[in-house]
Amino acid sequence: MTGTVQTQPLWVLALCFIENAGIAFLVVRLLFRESDTRLVGALASVAGVIGVGNYANGVPLFPGLVIVWCICTAFVAAICYDVQTRRIPPIVVAPVIALLTGIDIAHGDWDAIGTGLVIGLAFFGLSWLRTKDVNSGLGDALLSGLAGLAFGFELGTIVVAIACFASAAFARNKSGGATAVFAPYLAATVGVALMIPGH
Repeated sequence: MTGTVQTQPLWVLALCFIENAGIAFLVVRLLFRESDTRLVGALASVAGVIGVGNYANGVPLFPGLVIVWCICTAFVAAICYDVQTRRIPPIVVAPVIALLTGIDIAHGDWDAIGTGLVIGLAFFGLSWLRTKDVNSGLGDALLSGLAGLAFGFELGTIVVAIACFASAAFARNKSGGATAVFAPYLAATVGVALMIPGH
């Protein structure tokens, strides 16, 4: 993959970074005006780096890079909501899930669809058993399902499992009984997975 990266003109990579980060920044600012500009800017920069990495590794503009943009934007928005409100509105994740489901159906990737559905339902079921609240954990469940849709059974399961362990470990060290956030941990594992060539 190194040769592929070296053949990309720097201005093309810079343009890819600006576009990927810019879309994430603008969408999140429109969705959540109270969000910290510095936080959104930092997260958007990470989204830009992920976009550049994918483009340099030969990911085509459509549907590959468009999917990357959508996933990054959804996760940037989810982190901002989760950190500040401890809830992730379904509207932030649902459009991207619909897009990925449509693409998976068009490509006949039933493994990814099944994985997303199973992970999302399992996560939602566990959250409901713990809180008995239908709205609690729905955003996290959709976000987990999105990871399953994006990566399929093997990598999708690993990504969500690592995020769950990391979230549980860090929440254990916190005091005060505050609700633990999940989106930042899942976003970190998804970001790493998106940088793996071929995924």
